[in-house]
Amino acid sequence: HGHNELDEPMFTQPLMYQKIKQQPTALEKYQEHITHEGVVNEQYIKDELTKYGQILEDAYENAQKVSYLRNRDWLDSPWDDFFKHRDPLKLVSTGVDEDTIRLIIDKFGSYPEGFHLHRGLERILKGRKQMLKENSLDWACGEALAFGSLLKENIHVRLSGQDVERGTFSHRHHVLHDQLIDQKTYNPLNDLQDGQAHYTVCNSSLSEFAVLGFEL
Repeated sequence: HGHNELDEPMFTQPLMYQKIKQQPTALEKYQEHITHEGVVNEQYIKDELTKYGQILEDAYENAQKVSYLRNRDWLDSPWDDFFKHRDPLKLVSTGVDEDTIRLIIDKFGSYPEGFHLHRGLERILKGRKQMLKENSLDWACGEALAFGSLLKENIHVRLSGQDVERGTFSHRHHVLHDQLIDQKTYNPLNDLQDGQAHYTVCNSSLSEFAVLGFEL
């Protein structure tokens, strides 16, 4: 369902994870197995879990002591030459009218009647409409406006990559999954207006060669 440890898999695989939640965890199964074989006893397992938990707590406390952060440490390259030979004051006009913005965000924050949406996503979708009222949009809404305005102008948009439908950090949610009906989905950006271009968004494996090969 993704490569972010904080993922909520029910967003995209609801029926599968309803079944998984009914199963004991891998840790519980392993603990039962090694105690049954007499490799360790229950007290040993408790001690090891406590010891590991303390390691995590100590690491967390030490992380709070970091008093500075250098952006350069987080970049593969400093991008020193990125803005060379460019005039940052010369910007191409890419604006759209307010009605278009309201239409796209309204659709981006909605889902069809009778669609069984995850409760966590209901809050996110309501938040999108609320941001529009407050004239304060987040990254996901800005991205939706960029894609949606192109689609309204009948320009096809295709997005592929690992977890692109939901977004690696659960910010995008361009494909909503019905929580009760298997493989029933809804893409709000394909429901903006009649005659719009089609929006293709699909998850792919994390393979640069495959993506480049497809483009070639």
